[in-house]
Amino acid sequence: MQRIIRELLGQRYLKKWYEADKIVELTNDSIIGFKSVEAGFQKFQGTAKNLIWFDEEPSYDVYKECLMRVVDKEGCLIGTMTPTQGMTWVYDEIYEPWENNLNQDVECFLASIYENPYIKAQERSFIEDKYFDEEREARLSGKFVAFAGLIYKDFNRNTHVIPRFKIPQSWSKYRGIDPGINNPTACVCLLPS
Repeated sequence: MQRIIRELLGQRYLKKWYEADKIVELTNDSIIGFKSVEAGFQKFQGTAKNLIWFDEEPSYDVYKECLMRVVDKEGCLIGTMTPTQGMTWVYDEIYEPWENNLNQDVECFLASIYENPYIKAQERSFIEDKYFDEEREARLSGKFVAFAGLIYKDFNRNTHVIPRFKIPQSWSKYRGIDPGINNPTACVCLLPS
């Protein structure tokens, strides 16, 4: 994001760019700082902010910490993200309440790959062919989806799914049920090899 912000601002608004500290001073005395959510929520503790922008989905603890940073100045949080992690806390706490008109303080805007005039048709076709099932909906349309059956982060149907067969009676079978608290119920069936 630093490169994009630098291009958008141009030299006219830049007062000083501190590369090592990831801080930019602007000619109007505003300050832009860049942090990584991988650093943990502790790195986000500190002073009040007017605006915090998440370029991808942050962890919940980072989000809560950043929420506290904007309270003093009645600032706002902005998130631009593709929901590739499924129906996480972002869906439960932000999107679903907005969709059901339960939170007037939140605005959500959905965009699909088809609305981006800068993506060429052959690039769009490449993306359409690369992803399958639920991930395709998330990537192409920006929709929240439940990744049913997704066990591996790099799940590939050709690699991880075998043809159907009748399970022999002699095999041991185990079933675990997780009723969930904030997430959908899950039932996992295991057959030892």
